[in-house]
Amino acid sequence: MKSIVIIILMMVLIATVLFAEEPSNSEKELLDNQEKMLENQEKIINEVYKKKGFAERKILNVMSSPTAYTLKKNEFIIGVGSIYYGVLDNVQIGTNLLYFLIKDRNMNLKFNFYNSSKVSIGSAIYLDSFSSEVNKYDDDDDGYYEEKDENFTSVAPSLAISFPINQKVSWHISGQYNAILSGNNEDFENVMAGVFSKGSRNAIGFEYSASNRTKIVTEAIYDYTLEGFRAGGAFVWGWNSFRLKLGLISFKYRNTESYYYPHINFWWRFNG
Repeated sequence: MKSIVIIILMMVLIATVLFAEEPSNSEKELLDNQEKMLENQEKIINEVYKKKGFAERKILNVMSSPTAYTLKKNEFIIGVGSIYYGVLDNVQIGTNLLYFLIKDRNMNLKFNFYNSSKVSIGSAIYLDSFSSEVNKYDDDDDGYYEEKDENFTSVAPSLAISFPINQKVSWHISGQYNAILSGNNEDFENVMAGVFSKGSRNAIGFEYSASNRTKIVTEAIYDYTLEGFRAGGAFVWGWNSFRLKLGLISFKYRNTESYYYPHINFWWRFNG
């Protein structure tokens, strides 16, 4: 009995295959539309994927000079010591914990108070309490200089203006005044200038967006306090959250030779 049932089922299956009708024109059209819809969905997904990275996420710094932009509300950055948080869409706070290891207790507050498609204006306040080597004149040693550690506390207000020329090119101009709250201002002018030394300065930066994932940035800075110049350039790559910056910086301050060193930085930007 079972064998008869199996034979009947097989005959029905064969008959269905042999005598099946071809799809009608409307069915073919429906299949074609479904195919096109899948292709369009794939294109949309690819476009969304391409727009990740820097899309709708302005850079906060060129290299060591600021732009006018801030994090959006609840956005935050975790990097090599750096932590930044967007309190509001135009207000952020931050610090660099790595600097604490070199005796620089720091915090900054940044605002963006005007933003349009043609220009953006921002301001920041940097608070630092740090220890640094100072060239001090020794009256008891025939006029030779000696190096001594001195403690300083400073507040540095800054202003930054960013000019998007088009979707690919932007210029960033900034100025910063470094006021010494505690410690001798004359001593600070004799600080042993180095990579992390910063006085009152002006900066100009250039940003070129090769794609939503790749940028080229350059900057030039003149430091009035340390009477020196620094310049550099870097490539910046951005993925959904991860950022990588690789470049080269040179500086020549009053009491130093010319130095060149690599600029390497990476960080994660979340909730954008």
